[in-house]
Amino acid sequence: MPKASVELTLVEECMRMLLGCRVENFFARRRSYLLIYIILIILNMFGYPLASRGYALSDTGRVISSLLSVSTIPYEWLAPIFHVATIILLVVMWRWGAGASRIFAVYVGANYIFIAFAQTIGVTLEFGLVILVGAFISYSFIGLLWFWDAAVCRTEIIFRKLPLWRYWPIPLAISAFWSPINVSWSLISSLQYSVQFMQLLLSNPYISWMIVSDSPMLFISIQFVSNLFTLILMSPNFNPLFLLTSSGYGLTFCMTTPVFLCLLTLFYPQINELAYKITAFVGIIYGVLNMPHLFSPYTVWMGVLHFPLLFISIYALILSRILKEKLSLEAASPKKSKY
Repeated sequence: MPKASVELTLVEECMRMLLGCRVENFFARRRSYLLIYIILIILNMFGYPLASRGYALSDTGRVISSLLSVSTIPYEWLAPIFHVATIILLVVMWRWGAGASRIFAVYVGANYIFIAFAQTIGVTLEFGLVILVGAFISYSFIGLLWFWDAAVCRTEIIFRKLPLWRYWPIPLAISAFWSPINVSWSLISSLQYSVQFMQLLLSNPYISWMIVSDSPMLFISIQFVSNLFTLILMSPNFNPLFLLTSSGYGLTFCMTTPVFLCLLTLFYPQINELAYKITAFVGIIYGVLNMPHLFSPYTVWMGVLHFPLLFISIYALILSRILKEKLSLEAASPKKSKY
């Protein structure tokens, strides 16, 4: 190898170690993780979205749902690309092993940065431009952490034989990749746009009296029809074609994260612990935030679709403790550990 190339390689290695040590030294103490966790909880569970038209605090839920129903529509044509790209990435990872570690980290980071802009920013009919500040910061932070991992190369892709119990997240990850819901968000949002337009129209006192004398009943009727169609549209649909075309995976945090975390749990402990833990913790936050879907008859299936996010995120965050306990139980055994 030429002398210049050797010197360049040494410089790159030194820069990588310096960058890695500075970040990791900050998180060497548990207090640092606790601080980040508290900030993430405040941002995502107690923060309010920004809206160009303003809104009452009591309408926060409507603002968020209005945004999420329209934000990813312009990017739905990219859904098959994300599916195919992930399949190609898996093949490359299987063939190259550790040689594909940096490619994996860059892909994960890029996907989260894309989700930060695609899912958390959008224009709604009722509230104008809406930005989910907490989600935008969280997703961007996760993306930057995985770009950092690509620089320091802490994650090492190693496919090895594991105990059978460690493969349990795979079916859940496949279901998130599949996202078997009846239709894409575009049709649901079209219905919601129509309902919102009618409600805005009827809220105008100069117009509502010309349409109906008892506008509250019309409001109720419109909402009932909306809920009925939502129940139909948000029902299960196990079309195999959705394995390549569903608009959830690659475009939304909740359907994308279970796949990445599933892979990382299989590579554990050869992973970037900081990026891994932050990703899992944000996954828990949004898994919990989406559980109320289970208590509405119109959105039960949407709540079920978030089980992979919640369960895999919790498992990913406690996996190290599970392995430590199993290793301690095997300490007295002469058999070699398989974990």
